[in-house]
Amino acid sequence: LGFGDVQVWIPSDVKTSVSANCGAGDIDVLGNRDEGLGNRVEHQDEGYESAQRKLKLMVKLGFGDIKISRV
Repeated sequence: LGFGDVQVWIPSDVKTSVSANCGAGDIDVLGNRDEGLGNRVEHQDEGYESAQRKLKLMVKLGFGDIKISRV
């Protein structure tokens, strides 16, 4: 995505691996944060590799905010 905001809600029972990159803006991946220019946040739940229900999410954004949360 070139610019804008990205919000993703992940079910609490799904193990997740997330890679989030942003040229300029804020990133919040399940409480792991970075802000400013050239941001990157990586997150992988414990037990992700062996989980039956799992999600691999890669988000790349030029300008804006990325927020990944649990529901």
